[in-house]
Amino acid sequence: IQDRTLTPLVTQMAVSSALVATERSIGPVTFNVRGQLHFAGGTVDVNDVYSGEVGAAALTSLGVASPLAYALSSGFDALRLTGVSLDIGVTDQVKKWEIADLIGPRYARPGEEVELTLVLTGPNGAETTKNIRYQVPVGMPEQAFNFTVSEASTPNQYDMQAATSGTFRTPGQVLDLLHGLRPNTNAYLRVVRAGSAYQVQGSELMDPPPSVAMILSRANPSAALMNTLRGATVAEQEIPIGGSMVSGSKTIQIEVRE
Repeated sequence: IQDRTLTPLVTQMAVSSALVATERSIGPVTFNVRGQLHFAGGTVDVNDVYSGEVGAAALTSLGVASPLAYALSSGFDALRLTGVSLDIGVTDQVKKWEIADLIGPRYARPGEEVELTLVLTGPNGAETTKNIRYQVPVGMPEQAFNFTVSEASTPNQYDMQAATSGTFRTPGQVLDLLHGLRPNTNAYLRVVRAGSAYQVQGSELMDPPPSVAMILSRANPSAALMNTLRGATVAEQEIPIGGSMVSGSKTIQIEVRE
């Protein structure tokens, strides 16, 4: 089926049906998904873990269908689906870490290394911590910054929503975006400050000159407002957790000053 609506839906139903027919629908289970979506103009890797006691199969099928739906909705002939290859491993236990807390200093200086502590909780009362180090750039403006550690879906949705505010000119831009989607077995630190940011040809342009900002805002007023509310991303850092699903989000504010 070559249809931007039906193809993702049929793919989702096929994956869900296969898992429900062969695996438990209620009880601890983890699906480790590895595979590729094959398009006429390239491939997209699928590399995620879905875990829980209820609804894990539905999450897994949705996770496979979502990038497929995004690619097909672009309308490029080069993104016509030619095949789907998946290898789904199954474990009868929950492998999932929840982001429980993020601890850090209230103040930092430009050029200083900030140490954050990420607290994760797991099944049966398990708890672990991860130390995160972030080097505050020299010359960082004196203001408050939001430090957010989250699951992969948060920055992925941010990138996909920001990309849709513009226009894809080539199939390669769509594939580059999908290749950049983060796997859900890591946590991600995002440092954001108040200010405007605009998507220009797939890249984020922070605080452009007023004349440039006016042109970009006129081109897409709703996207400009959303980008202003989100703030400008200063840095992003991947935090390896292991072969388990990571969920949740925590934010703290650190003021940079001399």
